[in-house]
Amino acid sequence: MKKTILIVGCFAVVLAALTALIFFVSQRAQLLEREFESKEIPEGRSAADYFALGQRFKDAGWPERSRKALFLAEKIDPQGVGIRAKRFRLARLPHTAVPDEAVQMNISGYNSSDDEQAEKIWEDCIEKYPDFEWPYCNLAAKHLAANKLGEAEPLFKKALSLNPHYSNALCGMSELEIKRGNKAAAKIYLDRALAADPENPRVESLKSQF
Repeated sequence: MKKTILIVGCFAVVLAALTALIFFVSQRAQLLEREFESKEIPEGRSAADYFALGQRFKDAGWPERSRKALFLAEKIDPQGVGIRAKRFRLARLPHTAVPDEAVQMNISGYNSSDDEQAEKIWEDCIEKYPDFEWPYCNLAAKHLAANKLGEAEPLFKKALSLNPHYSNALCGMSELEIKRGNKAAAKIYLDRALAADPENPRVESLKSQF
């Protein structure tokens, strides 16, 4: 009888601890969600929190907010989460600060269902903001999808001349060389992408082709 009571008591303690943990995680997630929606960089968060915010800001099309959050993650935990944050910053954000208008132009091209219109938007963005690597890569990807390899290649390479760590451009060049049947060259670009951004899903997808 005493043994049964002890087991039940231990189970109750474990259940209470688990419930408290679930509540804490839920509250933390809600807090991060509110901070993301506010578009502000909060104070006093962990490196992991800043890294998560940096990723979400980037995906939402706010690279400069992302950059600030990632820098904080790097500063707080330079030997841990900061390493991942730095890789993400170098490989996926513009190499230098760009105006909101440039980012919005790039997004408009990406969201357009009209290929000619998308290409025109990216060409205009490149003309107006020649140091912004994203529209070069997006325009190149559009040409690559249409098997216009000769038009895609200089655009990918221009993006990489601006940002040698840009993983989407490295993946794009790897895919381009695969289409050419040049797997040796494709593997070189893939290895560079893997070193720059091993967490990029495109890198994992390309690895399966070798």
